[in-house]
Amino acid sequence: MKKIFIVDQNINFLHALQVNLNLRGFQTTVFYLNEPAENIHQQIKIQQPHVLVTDIYPANGYKLINLIKSNPETANLPVFIFSSLADDESKNHSINLGADYFFSKNDLPTDEFINRFEKIIINKNLI
Repeated sequence: MKKIFIVDQNINFLHALQVNLNLRGFQTTVFYLNEPAENIHQQIKIQQPHVLVTDIYPANGYKLINLIKSNPETANLPVFIFSSLADDESKNHSINLGADYFFSKNDLPTDEFINRFEKIIINKNLI
């Protein structure tokens, strides 16, 4: 099954994204961004999701990306950022840490993000 980890600090967003992705046939696991990045990274190593969707706010999101991309066991995990912290500095920092895609919550409704996300993962054979 197509396994996706979702990490965000907003419980309503987590629930909405989880429900929508589950309805499209994805298996999702959610984590709150206030969970230590090391704990989430450990679960990534254990459960081996196909894709990660995460926010970067607060800074724990950056730490998670760095842990993932600097570890050979998890470095190839595609990382999608979906964040309201979407200034150029935040985008550049995320990409420099190794994030593969960056989307702004300010510019893109959740349902449109899901459509684009699904299209990318199918077209790029990420799942």
